[in-house]
Amino acid sequence: MPTEVGVSQHSSGTTSAVITRTVASGSGLVACGWADSGGAISDGNLTDDQGNTWTLVGTSTQSFAAAITLWVCPNAASGSTTITFTPDNPSDKCELAVSEFTEADSSSPVDASALLFNTGLTQTPSPGSLTTTSDGDLLFAYLFQNYQAVQYTAGTGFTIEIGGTGSVEFCCEVAAVGAAGTYPVSWTASDSIPPAVAAIAIRAPLPAPPVSTVSNLNCQGSGATTFDTGSIAVNSTTDWVQISVVQLGGVKEAGLLTLYTGSTGALGHFRLTRADTIGGTHVDWLVDADFNKPVYMRSADGVGAC
Repeated sequence: MPTEVGVSQHSSGTTSAVITRTVASGSGLVACGWADSGGAISDGNLTDDQGNTWTLVGTSTQSFAAAITLWVCPNAASGSTTITFTPDNPSDKCELAVSEFTEADSSSPVDASALLFNTGLTQTPSPGSLTTTSDGDLLFAYLFQNYQAVQYTAGTGFTIEIGGTGSVEFCCEVAAVGAAGTYPVSWTASDSIPPAVAAIAIRAPLPAPPVSTVSNLNCQGSGATTFDTGSIAVNSTTDWVQISVVQLGGVKEAGLLTLYTGSTGALGHFRLTRADTIGGTHVDWLVDADFNKPVYMRSADGVGAC
């Protein structure tokens, strides 16, 4: 389950906003930049002095006024890191917030995100909801505005990290949630304001994908009544074996194929999914390998297959 490291940081400037943070080993980073200007602004640029790779998550822009942007760095270098946000065009004000997390998926940590450059005048600003697909996500939410300083309270389930006392123009809140689902993101303000808001859900490591190994591939000609893949090693009760069959003539029902395991002919467990059509009917069998025996396949129908 992802957890926050330290607390979020915030800075502001005119031509750029800069944050220096001591990043822990194994951490990832979220950055949220905002710019307010009389001219057009797009997502801007985010760099750091460690040469980290930042991936743009999303941008919401208002051509005549403002832009808000999210980035993520899944695997940040450890140590002192200076992060700089520079708007594409000169701004009246720009701001940057940075949050740090650990125990997240190392290649695809973003489960969901939501951005809105201008909520309109409201006392309950919100970018919408985050619909997560993984259990135990960590949610960060950011609010920027250059309208007037107001008092904020956190939305349901969130805790304010920055901007929770006094009248402010920036606010950051965080929440650790349970089961995958839809989580509304909001604040309550002491007066109606039109801020830019963004939220992001960071997920735990995803299960490792099935390992694809081609072993003992062979082809049978048209009219064959038996085809055998040979032995495929099954080393774990969590392994999956994929067997692909291309029917070279006519459309045949998948039920004509029976999967057996081992030399005893015991029926194995299998699930069937139908894939796209390529020169005939292409069917994939996903075999639930809860056994530790060689796998082969035979057909009672004379269908050419490989």
